[in-house]
Amino acid sequence: MKLMCRHIRELNNNTPNKMIAENPIHSESISARLADHLSAMRDDILTDWKSKVSQDPSIRCDGIEDQRFLGVMPQILDNLSATLLYPGREAVARQTAENAELHYRHRINLGYGIEDCLAEGRHLRSALDYQLRYFEELHEQFGLAARLFASGLVHSFVDGLAMSAVKTMV
Repeated sequence: MKLMCRHIRELNNNTPNKMIAENPIHSESISARLADHLSAMRDDILTDWKSKVSQDPSIRCDGIEDQRFLGVMPQILDNLSATLLYPGREAVARQTAENAELHYRHRINLGYGIEDCLAEGRHLRSALDYQLRYFEELHEQFGLAARLFASGLVHSFVDGLAMSAVKTMV
């Protein structure tokens, strides 16, 4: 939880409207543990995602330097961890929506179309799926229902990003 808490504090210190609410879910819950795992693996997730996107011939991303390519994706992954820690909190959802819109506006400036953005989302889901399976292997003590719940939150989050892409780009 220490790593996750640091990322949330950084998010709060770097955003105009404070995202965090008091009383996160219990630190031993599957959602909290998954949030911490995804936070710890954030760089690996970004590397995996970027690799998949750059190898996809249907996405026009040639020649884009790393920092411009990543844009606010690190913050979006932090938003995913915050969503797991604070499910249903309006401030978290609002910050996620703002970062998603920034991401897709940045993509428009890079010449992306809606197909490119949705393909990026597919590759993000793949990178997160890998981490979900890895997390499940590390935490077999959680039952199937708990694992499905946590997985559902992650997939719902990625679906929300796809909806943001459509809203921003259409």
